[in-house]
Amino acid sequence: MKIKAAIPEKGQLTDMIINFEEQQCTIEEILELFSVLIQTGMAWSLQGNYGRLARHLIDQGSLSDDGTITHEFLPF
Repeated sequence: MKIKAAIPEKGQLTDMIINFEEQQCTIEEILELFSVLIQTGMAWSLQGNYGRLARHLIDQGSLSDDGTITHEFLPF
């Protein structure tokens, strides 16, 4: 399944980031968050670990360069 996550409102995105930081996300939620961060360009302007993880998810095939979710597997 290939989809792009819908861009959430600012407050919802903040909540998504907080949940990620507190390690309270499912695999699907991580992919959705990074799909949004890549689509908006925020992955490259936040702390370095966001950009590194975004690049990793793209390189290993979970996300495309435009933020499309290509599959749900996250081999860390």
